[in-house]
Amino acid sequence: MHPASIASPNVSPPSSIRQAVMDLPIPRKLILIVGLFCIDVFVLLSLGYFGMEVLSSARAYVGGESLWSKGQKQAVLRLGRFAWSHNDKEYQEYLKALEIPLGDRQARLELEKRIPDFDAAATGFLRGGNHPKDIPGMIHLFRRYRHVSYISQAIEIWRQGDEYILQLQKVGDQIRRLMSSHHPSLRSLQKLLERAQEINLQVTPLENAFSSTMGEGTRWLQNVLMSIMILTAALFLGVTLIIAYLISRHLCDEIDHLRAGAARIAGGDYDFSMAADSRDEIGDLTRSFQQMMDQRREVVRLKDEFYAGIVAANKELEAFSYSVSHDLRAPLRAIDGFSREVLTHCEAQLDARGKEDLARVRTATQRMGQLIDDLLKLSRLTRSELKYEKVDLSAQIHDILQGLQKSDPKSTEDWEITPQVMVQGDPDLLRIALENLIQNAWKFTRLKPHPKIEFGTLNQNGSRVYYVRDNGVGFNMAYAEKLFKPFQRLHDAKEFPGTGIGLALVQRIIHRHGGKVWVESEENKGATFYFTLS
Repeated sequence: MHPASIASPNVSPPSSIRQAVMDLPIPRKLILIVGLFCIDVFVLLSLGYFGMEVLSSARAYVGGESLWSKGQKQAVLRLGRFAWSHNDKEYQEYLKALEIPLGDRQARLELEKRIPDFDAAATGFLRGGNHPKDIPGMIHLFRRYRHVSYISQAIEIWRQGDEYILQLQKVGDQIRRLMSSHHPSLRSLQKLLERAQEINLQVTPLENAFSSTMGEGTRWLQNVLMSIMILTAALFLGVTLIIAYLISRHLCDEIDHLRAGAARIAGGDYDFSMAADSRDEIGDLTRSFQQMMDQRREVVRLKDEFYAGIVAANKELEAFSYSVSHDLRAPLRAIDGFSREVLTHCEAQLDARGKEDLARVRTATQRMGQLIDDLLKLSRLTRSELKYEKVDLSAQIHDILQGLQKSDPKSTEDWEITPQVMVQGDPDLLRIALENLIQNAWKFTRLKPHPKIEFGTLNQNGSRVYYVRDNGVGFNMAYAEKLFKPFQRLHDAKEFPGTGIGLALVQRIIHRHGGKVWVESEENKGATFYFTLS
């Protein structure tokens, strides 16, 4: 008799990309979702920064126009004073005022070239009185958007204004030559001054038009950027939510599929097969169930001949099934509940019981997230490059203890820190190691009436040894070998919480520094962690 089959949740063959996502381990699926949201945030921040830069540059052009206008009008005023007072200081002030529009003209002419000299353009803007921090943005705005209608119109107005400035400069040169003659003609001087005033009147409408055009362009650009940000946010967020929905639905389907198979197994039915369409942990668990059922059928067929072996194998398989199922069901059920709550979008309508369930889901996901983070920290330590610097271990420990004291003001911990213990090492990694050692000591001394933590050094066989000592609960040295292994704990997690990864991090950091770490302890008499550095 052929075993019946429990169909896989997905009846249609998925695309290769979708299958690749579904085959990812559950932690990586969570990282993928979080990563997509991070990308959403990064893209929006980038667009926002880009928009602010562009708008700031447009504002700088409006401010530059104000300086240009003031310089032009001041030049006309000083030129008139020079004509009637014959004071050469007024002429120098005229030249100084005229330098502002001439500098801006230099920048415009340079930026209109096919291959401009940006340094020369920046020098022109500086001559025009523009703030140095605004100049890079002004250059980029000109080069990138000079063909946009509003910017193109503003540049054309700017070009017309520069023509009048050249005419004003020519009038100023003529007045200068006239004033340098022995018998200047008052009639000629009057005509030149009238021409200067005429130029002034002709420039004023251009100045207003430039400001108005840049204002319109800024508002148009603001609307465009806002539309782009909204559309981009909607697109990225939509894609992220769709991927999150597909992953969560797939996980729920797989769990239901596995639950149905487990129910049949619990009922003693082994004459069926469980199909797994993914390579994640649930798919592996399903295949493990399938292997278990195959072995069970084989055991039933050979039970008379190998009865004793069948019983032992069955107990091992049951223990394996319980262990794997127990370890994975809690976080998976949390993900299942979280997915259902997210998809309903009815948090405001939840009663107290519903909110309590949601809080439990969040707690479970945070727990899984912490384990993932700790594993990532452990793996990063083997890849990160060491940066050796001079490190004050005493200062780091003092800073760590102060932080713990602030987080637990009621603590009565007594510290004893040997001052100025200097070493060569990676300051960031050494701080991580010290944080784990100090936090470990803090945790296991908090129930003591007079808790104490010490840090110091000693010489051992000609080598310098560093130690962190506490008077906490200690432990039996018979279990010391398990202490530095990931997720190995010697105390009850309810009384002393933690993930069991901290001391494994410490050992890996010390080994990367060419040192070693060991511990001496006695139950109820505290513990001392020793370590060396190369």
